[in-house]
Amino acid sequence: MQHLTVDPPEATIVIDNGVHAPVQLNALCDGQPVTATWSADASYIASIDEKGLVEAGGQYGGQIVVEALHGNKTAEATVSVFLKLDLVPPEITEADKQILDGATQPDTAILSYPYDGTVFPKGLQPAELMWHGSTPGDKYLVRYSGQFVDAKFYTLAEPPSRHTITKPQWVQISESSSGLPLYLDVHRMPAGQQAAYVLADDTWTIASQPLIGSVYYWANSLGRVLRINPGADAPEDFLLAGGQDGCSTCHSASADGTRLIIGGDINVSTWDLVNNTPVFASTSIGVPVRSWAMSAISPDGSVVIENGELNLRARRAASRACGTRPPAPS
Repeated sequence: MQHLTVDPPEATIVIDNGVHAPVQLNALCDGQPVTATWSADASYIASIDEKGLVEAGGQYGGQIVVEALHGNKTAEATVSVFLKLDLVPPEITEADKQILDGATQPDTAILSYPYDGTVFPKGLQPAELMWHGSTPGDKYLVRYSGQFVDAKFYTLAEPPSRHTITKPQWVQISESSSGLPLYLDVHRMPAGQQAAYVLADDTWTIASQPLIGSVYYWANSLGRVLRINPGADAPEDFLLAGGQDGCSTCHSASADGTRLIIGGDINVSTWDLVNNTPVFASTSIGVPVRSWAMSAISPDGSVVIENGELNLRARRAASRACGTRPPAPS
């Protein structure tokens, strides 16, 4: 009985700052070369031609499964693509790189954001790293690494220290880590010292799917709730567009995206997110503003729950706002 195999059964392509070499696969039947029809999944990572030559796309790391078909027999091989990025500004010398790479001792500076253990859906903007405890002139290594990626960014970050990679770089890194852990390391070399320290050693997870729906958050600088959609380059000031520029802080959004319950210093308590218009103001029934404190809202926006007996009036107002009958007092 004839046996079809692919040689080699496993291969690796390294994309080193955009430079990479292809890998040749061969179909063997009982150890002898044969002509095969080739196919592969995840063509955005790498593709294979009719002669079995695998070429990486050049943008992403990951793994593809290659199949060879000869007659009525098939055989598979896996090709791993490893993405390496190494960005060094003129201010960072080769000696600086070696010191930063070799850091092992913990730093007195602390990473403030993002948090260790964060899960990032695909399709978001790159996270802005923030830390405190730094001094002017410090030099840094910011490294993102995982099973199929190793991206090093050597940089300066004057206090208050911040660092954000570009969106194309984040897409490369996140797509190369889809469904996998992504490790963040930040090393700091204080100005005037010939030693570096570990400022952050965190583990993130890149989800295998993008975020579905919008994210609502309070922008402290504006004092209003903003909305950002997956893939958008900037948030949407939807309340201002609807004529509300007052302070709107505590808020709850229904999962279906139809209702927002607001607990700030504006009269509107319930907002129609579909039509971007106010629905209900608690002041219309004699309940003052700031009657809400992180209330819970049902997925379809029909029911609001507010904790605390002192807020029963607000709870009844919310029930009217959502078009439901308020519960009888107990």
